[in-house]
Amino acid sequence: MANNLKTIRKSLGLTQQQVADAVELTRQAYNHYETQRRKPDPEMLKKLATVFGCSIDRLLDYDDAGGGAQRMVPIRGFVRAGYNMLAQDEIIGQELVDVKNPEEYFCLYVKGDSMEPEIHSGDLALVHRQNDVESGELGVVLVGEEEGTIKRVVKSGRDIALQAFNPSYPVRLFSGRDLSNLRILGKVVKTSREW
Repeated sequence: MANNLKTIRKSLGLTQQQVADAVELTRQAYNHYETQRRKPDPEMLKKLATVFGCSIDRLLDYDDAGGGAQRMVPIRGFVRAGYNMLAQDEIIGQELVDVKNPEEYFCLYVKGDSMEPEIHSGDLALVHRQNDVESGELGVVLVGEEEGTIKRVVKSGRDIALQAFNPSYPVRLFSGRDLSNLRILGKVVKTSREW
C-alpha cells in the first residue's frame, strides 16, 4: 500500500505536505504511511481516498490483486495467553491483513505470558475461524462458557491437551465428559507486534 500512496500522490502532482494538510496531519505523520512505519486506520483511509479521488480498494492496491491482499478484519477483544480470562466477543477495532476472504478471519489482542517466549502480551493474533485444528496447531479455545485462551492443541486418541510454550504453565488435559467444555474458535495463523 505504501508505494501505491506515493504513486497516486505523484500522479496527481501533490506534495506530501499538501496531502498532510488536506487530511489534517503533519507531513512527518503522513510520511510514515508512505514509508510503512504506520498503517492508516479506517477513518484515515476514507480521508485519503477522498483527497486522491479514488476508492479505498485502489489505495490498498487490491483492484488487481489476484491472491491475498490487504483487507480489514475485526479485532474482537482480548484472549488470554494463560487462563481465567473472560472470553470477549466485541469488536474493538480493525486491522489490515493479507487474506483472501476477510470474513473468515478475526484478530485478538493477547494478554498474559503463558505463550512466552514466542507470543508476548500485547501481540495481535490473526485467527482463521474454524471449529477444529490439527494436532500441534495453535488454537483459540474456549474452556467452559467463559475462559478463552491461545494454546497448542495436542490430540492423543480421544484426549485433548492444551499446552503453553512457557514451561511454568502446566499442561491441561481434557478427556471424556470434560471435552464437552472445550470449544475451538479458530486457528492462530500468525501474531504480530507493534514496535
